[in-house]
Amino acid sequence: MTASRPVVVVVAMWLMVICSSVDTVAGDDLKLFTIHVKDDMASGTPCVTRVNCTGFWNKMWPGQEFHYSDLRKSRVACTAIWNDKDSIWQAFDPWRDAGHLNVYTSIREDGFYFSFDQSNWTLISKWFS
Repeated sequence: MTASRPVVVVVAMWLMVICSSVDTVAGDDLKLFTIHVKDDMASGTPCVTRVNCTGFWNKMWPGQEFHYSDLRKSRVACTAIWNDKDSIWQAFDPWRDAGHLNVYTSIREDGFYFSFDQSNWTLISKWFS
């Protein structure tokens, strides 16, 4: 990882926080939603994935999952670092996720997949090297 990569990740996260603070769904009642993030890397993957959706870094091993619940109606961006790769994705978007109380992200070797039901997955972001 180059010395400039952490700066790029921090700046990108800062921009997403600023943008998310003005992008809310007006008129909707506040409802508790839960973001589920699971490390679906192959068993035996040597490096830990580090994920940040809440302002704190979570170390995750293959098969591990964490949950984040919130009442906000604004976007939630997450970032992850794995080996020499990193990525940013929208874990919760009020327009995309309207009417869903649970949203799921699966972290895989080729990127980040999104689902409402854990059966139908859509690739939403790839790893950057």
